[in-house]
Amino acid sequence: MGGQYIVRARRVGLDDISHTNTSNDQQRIMLEDKCASVKPCSPGLILPIWGNQNDELPIRIFRAFLYLSLMIYLFLGVSIVADRFMAAIDVITSQQRNVTIKGSNGETKVVSVRMWNETVSNLTLMALGSSAPEILLTVIEVIGNKFEAGDLGPGTIIGSAAFNFFCIIGLCIIVVPGDEKRRIERNDVFWVTVIWSTFAYIWLYLILCVFSPNIVQVWEALLTLIFFALTVTTAYWASRYAPNLRRLMLNITRPELRKASAISHSLTEPNAYYAEKEIECMFPKLSIDGYLYQRKHSGIINIHKLDTDIGSADRSAAEYVEIPQEEDAKGKKSTTYTFVDYVSLPWEILFSCIPSTKYCHGWVCFIASIVSIGILTAIIGDTASLFGCTIGLKDTVTAITIVALGTSVPDTFASKLAAIQNPTADSSIGNVTGSNAVNVFLGIGIAWSIASIYHACNGNAFHVHAGSLAASVALFTIGSTICVVILQLRRHNKMISAELGGPAGCKWLSAGVFFLIWILYITYCALDAYCLF
Repeated sequence: MGGQYIVRARRVGLDDISHTNTSNDQQRIMLEDKCASVKPCSPGLILPIWGNQNDELPIRIFRAFLYLSLMIYLFLGVSIVADRFMAAIDVITSQQRNVTIKGSNGETKVVSVRMWNETVSNLTLMALGSSAPEILLTVIEVIGNKFEAGDLGPGTIIGSAAFNFFCIIGLCIIVVPGDEKRRIERNDVFWVTVIWSTFAYIWLYLILCVFSPNIVQVWEALLTLIFFALTVTTAYWASRYAPNLRRLMLNITRPELRKASAISHSLTEPNAYYAEKEIECMFPKLSIDGYLYQRKHSGIINIHKLDTDIGSADRSAAEYVEIPQEEDAKGKKSTTYTFVDYVSLPWEILFSCIPSTKYCHGWVCFIASIVSIGILTAIIGDTASLFGCTIGLKDTVTAITIVALGTSVPDTFASKLAAIQNPTADSSIGNVTGSNAVNVFLGIGIAWSIASIYHACNGNAFHVHAGSLAASVALFTIGSTICVVILQLRRHNKMISAELGGPAGCKWLSAGVFFLIWILYITYCALDAYCLF
């Protein structure tokens, strides 16, 4: 028995050594793959190879310039069709349904309520609309690579998240006019989306480096998708039930005599007819002392409206302006606007074939738009990969820079406009934090679920090299934490007391820190991709 024991001990030792050598060999191969030179150009899902990678430098530069121009033009097309996509989403989310409820006097009344909760629609359809290019790029890349992981899709999602969080929020801080301020009102929803968006990238690090290094298992990919449903559920819970926990009291007091709160303006022309929209101003008045708590309604509060003319200014005006009429007078467009108008004309003609939003409550337009975005995204992925291999740029670097910026252009203009026009910062900041979580849970979750299930059915594992992805995830998590701290310091500072806007010096200082973090993030990820760190 002693001899048998020794043989078993030796066998176990050999197995351990063999397993250790295999593990070391795998790590060495992955390190070599990460630090290897740029992979040779290969045909994409739609676009073929153009030219030879060993051509002379001027020829490759010219070819890269054409690839870059094509990418920019494709980004323009995506932004145009995204407008149709968002129009369809607006129609879908604005649908109403009739609900019959009983009033305080026993009568039944039919009222119209929205079918979509605002928070749920923002985190599902709205976020899907703004994140559709990144999500579809990841899914299309995995399918095009024969269900193997690529660097372009995940890199675009992480790079887009970094640009959204650091650059877009930094831009929103400084574009607020003058010394105006924009403060987040729904702080509970903000914290839900921030926590989930931060956890999304921590989760990526866990499944790539901790649970099963460089391998994505089926349960990990499916759990990533489930986290999206949990994000929507917790945000909905926070928006609907959190105020009840705090028992928010409506501070309704008897109003004093006030000035007119609305003024009606109209433009008239001699011998012309015009219509003027009726304006109503309602002042709530509580006839007895008491409190109103926000709870689930069990009936209807009857509100009686009293029509009273507060004041009018018939046939008079504060300022009379006469605009001189000139023959053949036309609005003058800027040169840039005219150029973009002509350049985008082919896209406008092409996407005019998308059905109107009046069909099937906008769903036909929704499906046609997302199919168009998917086709353009597939071409963008091929173009970006060919551009990178032509000039010697890795897909990871191309993804976190050029592709991420291009796919984030619609979000940039939407958040900037919201920061300027909206009285609060909920839309401009909430869109960023919500879309970041959606990008990971839907974009990477769908793509990796498809690939991991495919490999599991074939009896092998779905390998994803952590490499630069793990480093960029860690750096993004640190940077986003710093930026959230800055936003909270601005919110609780007595001089600023808001996340966006405020005094000019504070605005530029805060935005400068955001932009600096993004530059450091891009620089570190690029150097790490080439093993210079």
